[in-house]
Amino acid sequence: MYLYVSDRLTNDNMCQPGNLAEKEGRLGIVPVVLHPSTLHSISSVQCFLPQNHKAADKTVEMMYMEVMKRLEWGQKVPLLDPVDDMDIESKTLKKLLASKETLMD
Repeated sequence: MYLYVSDRLTNDNMCQPGNLAEKEGRLGIVPVVLHPSTLHSISSVQCFLPQNHKAADKTVEMMYMEVMKRLEWGQKVPLLDPVDDMDIESKTLKKLLASKETLMD
């Protein structure tokens, strides 16, 4: 996963988040293991990366910065809607999503 990370590792050689607002860090590929309980939502934003990402790190970083700027630095990230974006036509799913909205309000 591409993540904006600090240029320095922690004392135990772990990556730490970079400060995107102050451009203190860089975009890097970081292996990430996701457990279903830690996944909150998925964005509908798509970026088409160059074929050879190793040779295009600066291009990818510029694309990332532009996307973040357009999305107000992560404040307006559009979320993936399973019904509209993935064309899922399950009536059960629609009921579950409506129930979730009711609970969230």
